[in-house]
Amino acid sequence: MKRLKKPMDSKSQYGDNEVKGDIFFPQVWTVFGPAGKGDPEPDFAGMTDIPAELVVAGNRLAAKQAVFAENCLELGALLDDRLYKGPGTEAGYLLAELVVDKDMEVEFGAGADYWMKWWINGEVVCDTLALGNNGALSIVNHRFPVRLKAGRNLIAVQVVNGDGGFGLSAGGPRELRAWRNRLDAIVKARAARTATPGRPIQAIKEDWDTVKTRLTHWWANELYDRAVLCVTAPKYGVEPARPWPGGAVTPEIHWTNVDYMIWRMEEQIRTTCFGGDAVPVFAPGWSVGHALLFGCEPKFRPGTVWTDPLPAGPDGYPPIRFHREGRWRQWMNEATLKAAQASRGRWFVNPAWGNDAGDILSNIRGDMSLMVDIADNPGWVKHAVKQVSDILIEVYEEWWKMADESVSGFEGSMAYAMWSPGRGKEFSCDISCNISPKQFEELFLPPLIEAMRTVDHRYYHLDGAVALHHLDLLLSVPEIHAIQWQPGTGHFEIMQWVPLIKRIQQAGKSVQVFCSPQSIPALLNEVSARGLCIVTSCASEVEIQDLERQATRLSRDRQIY
Repeated sequence: MKRLKKPMDSKSQYGDNEVKGDIFFPQVWTVFGPAGKGDPEPDFAGMTDIPAELVVAGNRLAAKQAVFAENCLELGALLDDRLYKGPGTEAGYLLAELVVDKDMEVEFGAGADYWMKWWINGEVVCDTLALGNNGALSIVNHRFPVRLKAGRNLIAVQVVNGDGGFGLSAGGPRELRAWRNRLDAIVKARAARTATPGRPIQAIKEDWDTVKTRLTHWWANELYDRAVLCVTAPKYGVEPARPWPGGAVTPEIHWTNVDYMIWRMEEQIRTTCFGGDAVPVFAPGWSVGHALLFGCEPKFRPGTVWTDPLPAGPDGYPPIRFHREGRWRQWMNEATLKAAQASRGRWFVNPAWGNDAGDILSNIRGDMSLMVDIADNPGWVKHAVKQVSDILIEVYEEWWKMADESVSGFEGSMAYAMWSPGRGKEFSCDISCNISPKQFEELFLPPLIEAMRTVDHRYYHLDGAVALHHLDLLLSVPEIHAIQWQPGTGHFEIMQWVPLIKRIQQAGKSVQVFCSPQSIPALLNEVSARGLCIVTSCASEVEIQDLERQATRLSRDRQIY
C-alpha cells in the first residue's frame, strides 16, 4: 500500500539561519496551462510584461488569475486537470511582477509537487526539474537567493505535476520569517502541553475528546464540524530518529523482533506530530502473517515478507489446519500482548498480523492454483475460505482481549488510521481483483460479512482501479460503514477520483482517501465533508495548522448528485 511522500526530517531544512531581505512576496499571479512537461520552455529572457496568452509548443494558453492562500497555490483544479495523465506529464506556468525601490538581494523559499523552475527577469535562479522536491510541500523545501533590480521585476515559475498533486508553495523574506516564528510558538506550546498532567494521549492529542467525537460521527456517516483530517508531520526541535540501540536491523529483526517494533513506535511518537484527527497506532505491517497460523513459513527481505504455498495433500489440495500450538501463534500472542502493555495509554495496538481469509487462502494455496480452483472446483474454495475465516475470527477474539483498554490503557480501537469507540477493523480481499463480482459474492463475501459482524465498525479497503468492478456490490452491503479508496502508484492525484468519491457518498457510506495537502481545498469544494476522511502528510506543524483551518473553513454538508 503506497503512502504519501516522506516529509523532510532535518532541522537544518527549517531555515535556522537568518533570512535576507524585507519584502512581501507577490500574492496575485497569472497562470497559464496545462502544457506538456517536455514542451519547449517560453523565452522569458525576452519578456518584459505578463502577456494575455502564453504560446508553448504552438499552443496558445489563456491567462488565469490565482491568489496564494497560506503560501500555497493548487494548480490541478485551476487548470481543470481532470483527465490526469500521470506524474511528470503536465506543466503550468506562473507569472507575477514585483516592484522594489532599489537594487537588492533577497531570499525566496519554495516547494513544488513535484518539480519546478524559477526565472527572475529571464535568469534561472532555481531549478529542481532533475531531482524534484525536497519532501512534503513547504516554503522551506528550497531556499535560494534572488537579485532584484530597482523598478519592475518579472518572476516566472514552471511547475510540473507529481503523483499526489499539482501545486506550489512559495514565499519571500517576510513569509519565511513569519513561518519560522509560528514554528517556534508551536514548539513552546507543545512543551507546555507535555508538562501538564493528564491522560497520556493528551500529551499527543490535546483535543482528544473532540477527535473522538468527530470520528464517532464519521463512522455514522455524519458531519460533526468538519471533514476528518488525519495528518502527520515531523516535529521541529527534536532529534531525528535515532539508530536502534540493539544494533543492525536485519529483515528478520524488522519483521519479528517486538522490542524493535516497540522502540520504533516510541521513536515515531517522539519525532512525529499527529495533527488533525491522526492517532498513533502500533501496526506491524504484515500482510501474510495469518498464513503462518496454517503452517506457512515466512521469507524475509528488506521491506517485504512473503510465504510459499503449502504442499498439496493426497486429494490435490493443501490441508486447512489451524496450528493451534505452533510457534508462530505463540509469537503473535506474545507480541500483541507485549506491544499493548508497552503502550501505557499512548497508542492503540492493531491486533492483526495479516489480511483477511480470501488473501490468506491465496497464500496457503498459491495465487495461480487458487484461480484454477475458482474455475474448476468452486465448492472447495467456498469451504476452504470459510474454514480460514472461522479460525481467524477465533484468533481475533483472543487478540482483541490482549489489546483491550485494561491492558494498553488506550480506549477504543484503531482500524488503520481511524479510531473507533468500540471494535473497528479494516477488511479486504485483494484476490477479488482477479475474479468477477458474481464469484466474489458467492465465494468470498459471505465469510467476510460473518467476520464483519464480530466488530462494531468496519471499512473495506478497495485496492486500485482493478477492484472497482466490485464497488456496486460492496456499496450494497449494510455491514460496511465506509470505503477506503487506495488508487495505487501513479494514480494518487485526487481530483480525478471525485466522481468515485461522490458515488460512495451517494450510497450513504463514509469514505477515506489519500490526498496531497495542497489538493484538499479543491476536493472540499467538490465533495461533501459528511463521512469524508482525508489522510495526508505535511512538511511541518505550521502546514498542519494551515490545513486544519482550511478544512474547517471549507467543510460543507453538500448535497451530492
